[in-house]
Amino acid sequence: MFRQSGPLAAICASVVMAIYYGGLLTGFHYDLFLPVEHGLTFNSMLHDLLLGQFDVDPKVVTDEGFLRD
Repeated sequence: MFRQSGPLAAICASVVMAIYYGGLLTGFHYDLFLPVEHGLTFNSMLHDLLLGQFDVDPKVVTDEGFLRD
């Protein structure tokens, strides 16, 4: 009654899902090398850690962070 679709159907479905989810992650613009909207907070933190410093530049954090106490 039902035929087995085989590995070709699984590969095709995987490609379609990868394109769709990639579109969801990029807002369907697919411009992967554009600057991000909210800055590069974690890249700056990693750079500082590699230099032996443990501080965060307030200019990089902008609207992602907040002051406490």
